[in-house]
Amino acid sequence: MFQKQLPKKVDRITTLNSVLVANLRLIYYYSLDLTEHAVDMNKMKLLVTEDSCNDRVTAIALRYGSERQYVYFGSDGKMVGNFVLDKNSCS
Repeated sequence: MFQKQLPKKVDRITTLNSVLVANLRLIYYYSLDLTEHAVDMNKMKLLVTEDSCNDRVTAIALRYGSERQYVYFGSDGKMVGNFVLDKNSCS
């Protein structure tokens, strides 16, 4: 059902294109209006981790074994990075 609402512009440079479910892992596929050279994936991971851990529902899901994988593609279509949040991400 959520897929019908995609793609969805998240902010001025980020679009959520699809979400897949694999066991207890949600995989989010994003495109960025930037190339891989303009993306600081360490900063991106810190920001996403902070937002996820501050979201009560997500933090509880992670604590009980759910995982979130974030995959980012640049405007050139190349993957610029990805990371996984798990039960240790919010400790």
